[in-house]
Amino acid sequence: CRKSVPTTPDVAFTSGGVNAFTATIGHLASAARTKWFDSWYDDVKEGRPHEHEGRFWSAETRTYRWHLARALPVRDASGTIVRWYGTATDIDDRKRAEEALRASEWHLRTLRSELETRVAKRTVELLRSNRTLRKEIDERRRIEAALRASEQRFATAFRASLDAISIASQPDIRI
Repeated sequence: CRKSVPTTPDVAFTSGGVNAFTATIGHLASAARTKWFDSWYDDVKEGRPHEHEGRFWSAETRTYRWHLARALPVRDASGTIVRWYGTATDIDDRKRAEEALRASEWHLRTLRSELETRVAKRTVELLRSNRTLRKEIDERRRIEAALRASEQRFATAFRASLDAISIASQPDIRI
């Protein structure tokens, strides 16, 4: 005898045999049925607790929704399985949130990678600019030093001269 007690968002059921739990298979998305069957029958054969995530048909929403199905064997004093207790918990919202999180993480990894690439490219550009600026600064320093030396030589020659030197600016006169 199979009893189903709907709860929100779970469905709990008990079964005197494995066939009642197996009846839920018709509600699984067709792509998952074989995997579920194999997993369920292996667990039943070994007497192990069963756990499976799959997309079950929801009559309420008329869509497939993710559920976590679990079943535990109940044994009598001699260890024989006399009943299975199980639940099917709607985890569709969690699955959607996990998928959204994965998509968001992928997007962030992509942005991070693009940012790192842009930073590396810009760093190379800045290093080149800094090298160019350092060369220009060094060249200006050499030119300024040469100019100061020239001015110093001119001043020394001017002061040592006995002749008066006059520099005049007369725009109308040609010398």
